[in-house]
Amino acid sequence: IVKQAMKTLQGKKLGLIGEVSEWLVASAVPEEVLRSRLGIDLVRVAWKELAPFSEFAPSSAFCDFFAGHPADLTQTARVSAMLEHAIRLHGLDAITVECFPMVKRDHVTACLPLAKFNHDGFPAGCEGDLASAAGMMLCRELTGTVPWMANLNKVTAAGCHFSHCAISPGLVTDYTVTTHYETGEGTAIAGDFTSDRVTLFRFDSRLEKAFIATGEVIDRPRSATACRTQIIVKPVEPAVRSLRESPLGNHHLILPGDHAGLLRLTCARLGIQAKP
Repeated sequence: IVKQAMKTLQGKKLGLIGEVSEWLVASAVPEEVLRSRLGIDLVRVAWKELAPFSEFAPSSAFCDFFAGHPADLTQTARVSAMLEHAIRLHGLDAITVECFPMVKRDHVTACLPLAKFNHDGFPAGCEGDLASAAGMMLCRELTGTVPWMANLNKVTAAGCHFSHCAISPGLVTDYTVTTHYETGEGTAIAGDFTSDRVTLFRFDSRLEKAFIATGEVIDRPRSATACRTQIIVKPVEPAVRSLRESPLGNHHLILPGDHAGLLRLTCARLGIQAKP
């Protein structure tokens, strides 16, 4: 599995739409590191290179997928069409999108289109996080599942709190379409994570270290003061200490099930130090 996954990644194109968000920690992976470590080619797409989303007809595939939800998804479906066009134009195999410039300017978000891409098996991250996007691509090849890229909000003795707005609909039940948390604009997914057992994964910005841990989902809050889909995970103590004292970055990838052994084997093959 590991050998085939690494072979498949060779020459894959990761599109960075916009820039890496300035508030992210250790998320701007140099393109030469992406290529030498994982065989992934970085394709930079500036916002000014893309036609405004308003010039695109709403994506029919997007509208069909979310049919039945009461929210007006017309503008979001145009965003999806814009991103679909960029993917085709540049022959991309994955994307990560610096969302906030568009949110601030046009009051529309990319959360829901990214969620659908992930559901379709196409890795799609946000905030321009290259470390997370690379991890998403690797997990997709290893497990067949695109993980959820989530914020690490809080670490306590009781559990680790994660949340984000662009989870794949296939990883949640009873989901609703609501607004993006930080801005109250656009659309996002709020749902209950399906799996009770999860694997947590994160690369550093040099692809030299990786955080890998398993844990149990002990709660699925619906707090109004966090991103829309939320879970509390209870991992083993060394992982809790590592997340509290030396996390590798803002976002962590969450996979349903236990894939820690496979990820550790992969990192060993790549010469990446896995912790805790």
